[in-house]
Amino acid sequence: VLFRSRIWIGNPPLDAPVSTGLPADPAGPPTTPAPAPRPARDPGRTVETLSNLAALHQAMGDYARSGELYERGLAAQDGSLSPDDTAIADTLVKLAWVRQASGHDGGAQDSFKRALEIYERRLGPDHPDFTATLTGLISLYQKLGLDKEARPLIERAWALRPGHSPQRP
Repeated sequence: VLFRSRIWIGNPPLDAPVSTGLPADPAGPPTTPAPAPRPARDPGRTVETLSNLAALHQAMGDYARSGELYERGLAAQDGSLSPDDTAIADTLVKLAWVRQASGHDGGAQDSFKRALEIYERRLGPDHPDFTATLTGLISLYQKLGLDKEARPLIERAWALRPGHSPQRP
C-alpha cells in the first residue's frame, strides 16, 4: 500500500480511520443482533451420521468403535422412534454383525432376536429383511455349535422359501 500524506493508493492500512461521510451517531456504534437460535437437531440425521461412521470403523476392522457408534445411534432412535420401528431393527442387525465379528456372541444373539421380533411384527415373516436376519441368527447359532437352537429356525427358513417341499426340513 502506497500512501502520500493522507491519500492512499490501494487499500488503506487496517488501523486507518474509516469515514462513511455521515455524522457520528450519538448513541454509539450499532449493536450486533443476537444470533438466531439453532434449530433442534434432527435425530434421523444424527443416527445416519453415526451409522456412516460406524460402517467406516467396521470396514477398517475397528469393531469396538463401530459397536459404540451403532449403540449411540440406537440410543438416539430409542428416544425418538416407536419401539417397533424398522429403523431400529436395521440398526440392531448392523450392531449384531459387529458384535459377532468382535466375539460378543451373546450381544449379537440379543440384537438379532430383537430385530427379528420387530421385523416379524411390522413387515411379516415373508419379508426379505426378516429372512436375512433369521439367516444371520442361524449362522450365529451354527458358529457357536448350538444346533438344537438352530434347527427350528432352519426349518422355519425352509418353510418361508417359495415353492418349498414339506418333506425337506
